[in-house]
Amino acid sequence: MLKIALLINSNSLNNIESEFLNLAHQSDYYSVELLIIQINQAKDSHAKPGANFCNLLLLKLFSFIKVLDRLYTKNYSLLKNSREITSIQSLKIPHVIIKESSQLNTAFLSEAELVKVKKQEIDLIASCYFTNAKNNFHLCTKTGLVEISYDANLNLGFANQPIGFREVQEKNKITSFEILHNKERLSQSTSYAKGSIATVFPFILNKYRVERKAMFFLHHYIQKLSISNASPQSTLPNSNSDRPSLRSIYESINSPLPFLSLIKYLYIFTLHGLKASYRKLLQSHGKWSVGFIRNNKNWKNINFSEMNVIPNPSGHFLADPFLFSLGQLDYCFVEDYNFTTQKGSIKAYLLDGSAIIDQGTVLDEPFHLSYPNIFKVDEDIFMIPETAENKDIRIYRSDNFPSEWVLHKQLMQDVSAADTNIFYYKDRWWMFTNIDSSDIGDHCSELHIFYADAFDSTSWAPHSQNPVITSALQARNGGCIIDDSGLFRAFQAQGYCFYGKSIGIAKINTLTPDKYFETIVHSIRPDFLPNIQGTHHIHFKDKMMAIDFFSNS
Repeated sequence: MLKIALLINSNSLNNIESEFLNLAHQSDYYSVELLIIQINQAKDSHAKPGANFCNLLLLKLFSFIKVLDRLYTKNYSLLKNSREITSIQSLKIPHVIIKESSQLNTAFLSEAELVKVKKQEIDLIASCYFTNAKNNFHLCTKTGLVEISYDANLNLGFANQPIGFREVQEKNKITSFEILHNKERLSQSTSYAKGSIATVFPFILNKYRVERKAMFFLHHYIQKLSISNASPQSTLPNSNSDRPSLRSIYESINSPLPFLSLIKYLYIFTLHGLKASYRKLLQSHGKWSVGFIRNNKNWKNINFSEMNVIPNPSGHFLADPFLFSLGQLDYCFVEDYNFTTQKGSIKAYLLDGSAIIDQGTVLDEPFHLSYPNIFKVDEDIFMIPETAENKDIRIYRSDNFPSEWVLHKQLMQDVSAADTNIFYYKDRWWMFTNIDSSDIGDHCSELHIFYADAFDSTSWAPHSQNPVITSALQARNGGCIIDDSGLFRAFQAQGYCFYGKSIGIAKINTLTPDKYFETIVHSIRPDFLPNIQGTHHIHFKDKMMAIDFFSNS
């Protein structure tokens, strides 16, 4: 078991650091044996007269913005405990306080402090934030410092901005993080993993989501480090590099934001508030719709002018279409979302020539259902809908197609997974699914792969590189492409504050229990019909294609 020292910058742990400590207590592979605390930093002696007063005003303005954000997100349960702090005095963990330095951006342990750390036989120092301070931590640990860097572009003039702020202000599609392992000297680090989540509004919610996601990745990295007794292989090419000098978290945590940045954010906040009020007043909400095309030989060249749109029932939207043929009959299974109950069920349509015949609701549960992935094994027909709300992956069997389905098995339990695909390839059954590993309601940033000997096995082995993709622009499954020329995966790309902005299609080049590699070969943007803003699901099979699309009308 690895002995860890947690590096923090105050006499208390914030919610993210406390969560990390809880994960450590539950882990069989590492434990936090020491806290290293750096509280004070040297003042900048070259500050201009009046600068401190201006900085104070900017900090007050930023505090006002955080209050507005809290009011905007008051109904978000995720943020309920986000401001909780834990005093180190309440923890039965020894600590070392790094003495104030005369130099900016340094974190040097004194001789006495080094001795105290060495007595604890610390294997690794971990930080939930990016320190980048000049330090001598390698003198008292066996494997150096592991930390999290947020936003690889901090060195491009945004260093003073808090985590997750710039991405909201600039309306970036994603907010990024990176796990870094500094073993010996500060300028050289190994990037173990990079990831991103979809950017959400407001900033305070975006900040907490990316911090929590990254913290879970830090936890998993340390566990792998303990299991392997060496650094796990980086999933990134050319990961050893001299990194640019970014500002320390200690320097920027209380630094004021530029005035224009704050004004711009207030403008964005006002626009979001007005739009939300307008939608609430007029009870206006966008809707997903589904269309299909027959005799489309090539999914790379779709003739959208021939698309037939399935009418949405009143007060509902349709999404996530899957096609299935039985004999000479073609069916389309969809998510049927009810705006009143705010819950989805599975509906089927018979596609009889140009006629679209409603077969009614074929599967309903007390919890939300979507993504009705339907397939045939031998003579039986099965469906794996999304049941993330029920915390399982389950498979249903058709007793009387298409209207009667019974629960066949729960393949996995106690897992929040969405949009699961199962297929047979090279003597194995493979499961591709999107798991919310950090419990932030995010199923868009992690692609996990499992394999088993049977499609309905309850013992699925995880891929050694899970999650094989960590990106809100590529991870989430977006339907299925059946093509004899190769193995393909359809995926969603998220937009800024927009779920399901566009579709990408990747060719799977390598798929083994230890390796996965895919290449993006095609994309579908929401421009194939007038006045649509998004598209996030496609199914192509036997020269038929079904797709969904989003519009505000």
